[in-house]
Amino acid sequence: MTEHLQFLLLGLGSGGVFAALALALVVIYRSSGVMNFATGSLALFGAYTYAYLRQGELLIVVPGFPESIDVGGDPGFFAAAIISMALCAALGLVLYLLVFRPLRKAPPVARTVASIGVMIIFAALTTAQLGTQGPAVDAIFPVDILEFGDIRVPQDRILFAATIVALALVLAAAYRFTRFGLATRAASESEEGAYVSGLSPDRIAAANWMIGAAVAGLAGILISP
Repeated sequence: MTEHLQFLLLGLGSGGVFAALALALVVIYRSSGVMNFATGSLALFGAYTYAYLRQGELLIVVPGFPESIDVGGDPGFFAAAIISMALCAALGLVLYLLVFRPLRKAPPVARTVASIGVMIIFAALTTAQLGTQGPAVDAIFPVDILEFGDIRVPQDRILFAATIVALALVLAAAYRFTRFGLATRAASESEEGAYVSGLSPDRIAAANWMIGAAVAGLAGILISP
């Protein structure tokens, strides 16, 4: 029994990774009906952007441009995380406007294939610009070993899982009790009904793409160490 509990606690890190990416995927799917296979690419962008900022550089993933530009030093964890999430949100908005907004009336399979295309293109651009060896990132959470009798587990696994649970609860409360959350649920049920009620499904979907991309970016940041 102790051995099973040991592996259960050690699996919190990997489970938290999947849970964080699932949150981003669900936010986007509920608002636009896109099963976004590029969620991992958004997380990768957030992780790389954060890692480069911690080295005092701003990442550029467009081939033909410099790999990064100097920003004058490490801005610290919170500033780097906020900037990275903001850039992920901007990337999510761009993807929605250029790729998925024109496909709003397309069959679900077409939107899914488009998201796979985005994933492949982004992976290729990242590899072409940065290679396959990512930069090293310092630990975000404490890495001390916690002991519960015969059970030993790294502290960062537990804190990472707890952070994802807290994020899930915040998102659930926001989408359940706020006006924006109610509007998102209404638009996902019926676009025509949303239009009649004075809502704009297009703007709601754009906002949710930004939120979903920012959540994916946060997942990448937390995973990056």
